[in-house]
Amino acid sequence: MINQRELLMRTQLHISWLLSALLLSLSLSGVVIANTVYRWVDDNGKVHYSDTPVKNAQVFDSKENTRNQVKVTHGSAQDKHQSQQVSAAGIQYQVSIVSPTEEATLRDNNGEFSARVSVMPETPKGSLIRLILDDQPYGQAQTSVNFNLKAVERGEHTLIAELISQSGKVLASSPSRRIFLHQANLKSQAKPKS
Repeated sequence: MINQRELLMRTQLHISWLLSALLLSLSLSGVVIANTVYRWVDDNGKVHYSDTPVKNAQVFDSKENTRNQVKVTHGSAQDKHQSQQVSAAGIQYQVSIVSPTEEATLRDNNGEFSARVSVMPETPKGSLIRLILDDQPYGQAQTSVNFNLKAVERGEHTLIAELISQSGKVLASSPSRRIFLHQANLKSQAKPKS
């Protein structure tokens, strides 16, 4: 039989456990609220992130984009259809962007990065590779599969590589590749002379 003193001690123990659990849950909920990140695009098309909500901002789930994992895809029928086209000679060319990877976050304060393209089978004689950045051709079409991009604004961008014939006809194009360019600080502004 339990006496009153033992019953009181058990009750106090249960209350202390409940208070501890309550304090732990409250402290964890504060951490979750403090880690909310908001994403929005300004009038100039630049993507911004903040822990303070602003007009038209959406909650950003960084967990999905920051996982360190390797994706091996064999491509869907639709991807293969988009990336393969038949030339006049009946050869199917496949163009893909090797780097940067899908949804890669690139960090460069000058807005410089490299892109590498793969074409299978070997490119036909006289053909060129054109890189499309945000739906606009970037620089001149070239024979090299390596592209050095410069002065690209920070934010979200899309890349597409196209294999084009001498006459300018698109023989094949890659699926769109989404990337993010991060710049740690803004370029310094010129100070007025005194």
